[in-house]
Amino acid sequence: MRSPSWSPVFRLRGGGLLVGMFFAGMMIPVHCTLVPLYSMMNGLGWLDSLWALLFPYVASGLPLAIFLTYGHYQQIPMELEEAARMDGCGVIRMFLYIFLPLAKPVISTIGILTAISVWNEFIFANIIISDPLKKTLPVGLLALKGTYNTNYAAVSAALTISAIPIIIVYILMSGKIQAGMVSGAVKS
Repeated sequence: MRSPSWSPVFRLRGGGLLVGMFFAGMMIPVHCTLVPLYSMMNGLGWLDSLWALLFPYVASGLPLAIFLTYGHYQQIPMELEEAARMDGCGVIRMFLYIFLPLAKPVISTIGILTAISVWNEFIFANIIISDPLKKTLPVGLLALKGTYNTNYAAVSAALTISAIPIIIVYILMSGKIQAGMVSGAVKS
């Protein structure tokens, strides 16, 4: 049975606690951070800027990314690292030429899941951005709904058109998503 720190080279003091904190971050609903985030962005003067959306998107995607990456690297055999060290490979070279190429399915899965999440995100963009020219697509779709009536044909057409890019991305990358999701799930 392997220890939680998967490699003697990449062992970090307190790494288990750090990973546990990120896993605990998955239990916090992202929308619970809306009020503190709004006041923080207001204090920084970043309201109504796209930079104010970048940090919540990164912070909300980080726990899942770490979870998937951690699971992937847990299944890599120690013998691979030992063989690289015997061949004279340093830490940086080992990471760049051995471990990073092995993580391509996981990295592509993280990228695709993050892209889908950001593409569909509504509440942060609706609260933080008020300039109509900077609003994201989901917030812009809200403008199609009227106060007293709604043109459902226009709303349906807009929703279909807005879903097409993500559907195309998913179709092109579905094999990588499945490989990335499975790569951290089974321990050999």
